[in-house]
Amino acid sequence: MSNHQYLADYGVHMVRRLLESGMGAEEVAWSQVLPTATAMVPNQSQVFTQALDFYLSPAGSKYLPDINRLAKMDTPEADDKILHYCMEGIRLNGTFGSYRESATTTTIDDGGRAVHVKPGDKVFVSFVGAAKDTVMFPDPENVRLDRPLENYIHYGVGPHSCLGMQASRVALTAMLKTVGKLDGLRRAPGPKGVLKKIPRPGGFYIYMREAHESYFPFPTTLTSEPSLRQRPGPAHRPSKVAFATFLAGTAADNDEAAVDDNDDGYYLGARVLAYQLLHSPTVGTNSSIPFLVLVTEDASERKRKRLTLDGATVVVVDKLVAEWVHPGADRWRDVLAKLRLFELTSYAKICFIDADTLVTKRLDGVFYDEATMLQMTLSNPAELKDDEAPLPRSFMFASKPDAWGYEHAYPPVPPESDYLNCGFFVFTPSKELFAYYMSLLAIKDRFNPTFPEQNLLNYAHRKEGNMPWSHLWYGWNVNWPTVKDLEGGAASFHAKYWSDDPTHDPVLKAMWREQRVEMESFQRGRDSMRGLKGSP
Repeated sequence: MSNHQYLADYGVHMVRRLLESGMGAEEVAWSQVLPTATAMVPNQSQVFTQALDFYLSPAGSKYLPDINRLAKMDTPEADDKILHYCMEGIRLNGTFGSYRESATTTTIDDGGRAVHVKPGDKVFVSFVGAAKDTVMFPDPENVRLDRPLENYIHYGVGPHSCLGMQASRVALTAMLKTVGKLDGLRRAPGPKGVLKKIPRPGGFYIYMREAHESYFPFPTTLTSEPSLRQRPGPAHRPSKVAFATFLAGTAADNDEAAVDDNDDGYYLGARVLAYQLLHSPTVGTNSSIPFLVLVTEDASERKRKRLTLDGATVVVVDKLVAEWVHPGADRWRDVLAKLRLFELTSYAKICFIDADTLVTKRLDGVFYDEATMLQMTLSNPAELKDDEAPLPRSFMFASKPDAWGYEHAYPPVPPESDYLNCGFFVFTPSKELFAYYMSLLAIKDRFNPTFPEQNLLNYAHRKEGNMPWSHLWYGWNVNWPTVKDLEGGAASFHAKYWSDDPTHDPVLKAMWREQRVEMESFQRGRDSMRGLKGSP
């Protein structure tokens, strides 16, 4: 007799024994059966979310019409197919595994590779890999409804089968029927429709909370909806993340004078960056993620209006000054105003990108980078200074090290530099952190003022301090970039490609200038549709 036959009556025998122990039916139900069922809920929710995430993906959405049809039939045959759809979705998108300690000596055929196991060895069984086994699952990349249910390993095997397997299958069928009946099922617009997760080796994922501030063991951030002709309210709540850049006013900023604003390279760069992030069909970000442009109060109204028409959210800020701070170049005289971003506490995370940046890949994933997790502030007394403001209890500041020249290796060769380049960084806004920065600015010579905001941040988040900065993935942004960084897979490149600097990589410069032409053509078209005249 098979293990499955032995286990078939397990629940009946368990309840009988509990009743024989003197418990009443109500006590058995409330103290034993219902808690056991409740314990199933997290795992059941996890696998259902993973299956639904697959069927809402480009690879799985083609099956939704059939699921919708079957869900409305309410017959045993249709329910069986719905169950198979559940199991296939879990197989193709589930992330499960099991650690076991071997009790015997054995040899396992692992895809043609002999693995010898002896007693006491710890073995990790990847259900992700098992789910693609061509012996058990011919044509493993496609959904098939004719696979034997016993081939699915997700509930365990034999004596290790999960308690409540049959109940779970019934529940999953009912759940997919309920959701599958919705006509035009799709992901909710914007971030709500995206399951926040970070890919790990072997086909596994780490899940994140809604605001991306920490890990969570189960997927909790996917929202779907039926197709509605008219939505009663906003498609999703205001964004909790944003991209941002900075634009300082110049001596030429004069709304009354006939000047070419494109002579200001940083203004031109901000416009190109706005196009890349908000509108580009190849690298444009999710449209629900805003692009903030911090501008000083002396930036012309004409520039502000143009950036707003381009789709940016213009934020006018006061300058930050200290008498002892003398930057190494005149163009850096107002860069401390970047720190005003830390006052924008309505955002959970902001990714700052200098205006002189070429983007060649979507950057949405930077908000899911492991380095952007909230950190607890350390308490090393040797690094606490009496003349500085109190540190916040927690913080998040992640960046990338300076490349220090065109001859850098890509990928970087460890150890990487501890000196961050603030042309690209991600942080959580915090008024306490901003107050701490302001206390540093008030102390003469606390940091080297040559690169004012960059060196202030390097001091505040020094590696030996109590708020050390975290390293983002090296490919999000490269300064001193060359074509080898592009070929290596980097996503953005920090250089002033509007200038005639002969040291710039010609391929990257040509790409940026193509983006400028694309931006200007796109914005002219938008202006024409709005009835606006004149060149953007």
